[in-house]
Amino acid sequence: MKLPGPDHPITITPNKKRVRIIVGGQTVADTAHALRLQEASYPAVLYIPRADARMDLFTKTSNASHCPYKGDASYYSVAAGAKTAEELPGIAASVTRSDLCKQLGSCDHGFDVPVPLGVRDGKAHQVFAYGANGTATAQLTNAPKSFTCAPPAPPATAVKRLLPSAAVVTAWKISMLTDVARLADAVINALPKGDDLPASPDLAIGDDGAPEVWLLEGGKRRHVVSPASMSAWHFGAPKKTPAAALKAMPQGADWAATPFLVEQGTTPMLYALDTPDAPPGTGTTPPSANGTDPSAHSDGTAVGAPDPAPPSAGGCQLAPARRAGDAPMGGFAAAFALALACVGALRRRGLRAT
Repeated sequence: MKLPGPDHPITITPNKKRVRIIVGGQTVADTAHALRLQEASYPAVLYIPRADARMDLFTKTSNASHCPYKGDASYYSVAAGAKTAEELPGIAASVTRSDLCKQLGSCDHGFDVPVPLGVRDGKAHQVFAYGANGTATAQLTNAPKSFTCAPPAPPATAVKRLLPSAAVVTAWKISMLTDVARLADAVINALPKGDDLPASPDLAIGDDGAPEVWLLEGGKRRHVVSPASMSAWHFGAPKKTPAAALKAMPQGADWAATPFLVEQGTTPMLYALDTPDAPPGTGTTPPSANGTDPSAHSDGTAVGAPDPAPPSAGGCQLAPARRAGDAPMGGFAAAFALALACVGALRRRGLRAT
């Protein structure tokens, strides 16, 4: 362990104000005894006594980190009401960035992730980015920045399918951050209503060795289009089913490649958007940051392309604009990947963002 000093000061003082943390309308922590830790030039952090937190609502995750000054840290997710504050999985920084080869000694340090629906709400979200080499951590020169993304438009032919209870939301493993868009009530009200979503996903794979995975509902089989889609929907392993029985079932529209849910603002209802009546082999198109190819960067550029121009107002905006002489941050997509790491973890070759 290292001791704080003039080159890396740490001060701890009592926080003068009451601190309450509310998730899903439920108080998960309430204290008048929080401590404020100020470390070097980093943003101050509040520490809350466990005795003043509802630890029964917290679940320890597998992630951990180490600070040479403060020691080891564990990470938790918290579920309360119909909401979950969650830690995101690690993001591999493995995309080629030719503009970083000289500075870093290798090229594969880029990373990219689509903008989660939950932060495409027309509001500014701040990004703090840090780099660490295992012994020291420093905030990047151009941080913080902020991004603002317009809410996505629902598919033209979509119907809304109610998740009728918290148990159904849990069974489908819905993430309020990545899967749920915040749309105006008027937009949601205009969508036609379909059948409620099943109580849980029913997944099947044939016993003949064919790789296709099917979601079964309403007497039909709907193709889950890829392993990436399985992951996006948080699906578990499908059950092995006689291939003849699967082939005898009518084939419906492909299951949406990624989740697209909406939350009714004035009445806490959660709907999945779906196109169940589309012809077989088609289905709901997943929303991208600006309506372009979802396999591209979230700003529409090809993966690995350095510093695209800022997106138009119809998609996402990164602010403040880069100043002359600033180091490249990899455009909007890379900046948002840092934003995602702010609430999760980014792990590769000692790089960490918080």
